[in-house]
Amino acid sequence: LRRAGWVWIRDGLPASAARVYTEERELHRAAGRRPEEAVAMMGLVQTLRMSGRVEEAWTMFAEARGVLEALGDPAQRLSVLQEEGQLCSETGRNREAERCFRAARALAVEIGDVAATALAVSNLAIASMELGRYPESEQAYHEAIALNRQLGNRRNEGVALGNLGNLCKAMGRTEEAERLFIEAETIHRETGSRRHFGVVRGARASLWRATGRIEESERLFAEAIAIHRELGHRRFEAIALGQRANMLRLHGRHREAEEDYRASIAISREVAELGSLGAETGNLAGLLVSTGRIEEGLALFREAIALHVRSGNRLFLGSHQCEHGLALLRAGRHEEARAEWGAGIAVLRTIAAGSLLDEVLSEMREGCRAAGVEPFERDPAQA
Repeated sequence: LRRAGWVWIRDGLPASAARVYTEERELHRAAGRRPEEAVAMMGLVQTLRMSGRVEEAWTMFAEARGVLEALGDPAQRLSVLQEEGQLCSETGRNREAERCFRAARALAVEIGDVAATALAVSNLAIASMELGRYPESEQAYHEAIALNRQLGNRRNEGVALGNLGNLCKAMGRTEEAERLFIEAETIHRETGSRRHFGVVRGARASLWRATGRIEESERLFAEAIAIHRELGHRRFEAIALGQRANMLRLHGRHREAEEDYRASIAISREVAELGSLGAETGNLAGLLVSTGRIEEGLALFREAIALHVRSGNRLFLGSHQCEHGLALLRAGRHEEARAEWGAGIAVLRTIAAGSLLDEVLSEMREGCRAAGVEPFERDPAQA
């Protein structure tokens, strides 16, 4: 049963996995085998997490963790750390996730478990990326790719390649990002991983939006969202909806964009995903300000920034602080605007935000010109 559950999880089918893990749990409970029951519960935790039922996942995790840690078995302690890190990561608690994955990597190396080391390193790379530590994240992704190639684990190699593509996109390395996405998609087709194929499809759609291939981007977003809905992956559905909303907003389709933002926010709130909730709340705020609903937008910017502080997502924190500053400028609150924009650009500069910095600086100069005030920061080329 446990093996069957693992296969269903690997293939991105949490409902099927939940059925066999529930059966396994009941068998062990009836026989009074508490440690084995706790192991089955950890499998159920994964299915709950993948289905977006995060509060239930945390409750079951807490019960199983107590039993497994009492065994004093390093392998069970490792599984606890990995799952706790995943729960933290998928609910936007990136600092806690990073702590768990660092501890998991150290323990995996200590007991000589290369597969667990590769998983911990790959997850650590994600947490570091979310926290804005890009060089550290890139190094960890390359380590994870090398370890998975050593193991012959094509599926996890594809996951790491796709995530490295996201990092390259964030750093403005678009050609490298596209190459990595194509490589990841090829692997996911080869291994039959529809879950991860859908994730990369959405990431590639976002990249195509940024490079002006709008019709292709919209088609890929539709594919990605359909896959996530088919598989019941609420978290990734929310992410793809938010990314599609960005595309729609950019091309003046404001009503459709607002619908997608609000749908993404509703799902993210439902599954307690702080990262997407903060991102799309801030993006919706920007849309509202741009369409004249300034006070409503300002309130949402404050909400988004508070969420970014909680999650530790410095990229969105800096970006939305800068946008908030320009919204305050439109509202005539010039000194507040200057201070808020300055705080945001300082954050972005600490994480080497690539081409985003040029975009933010250009938007600031245009906003200041429209408001009839001196730029918040001088253009070095004109100094």
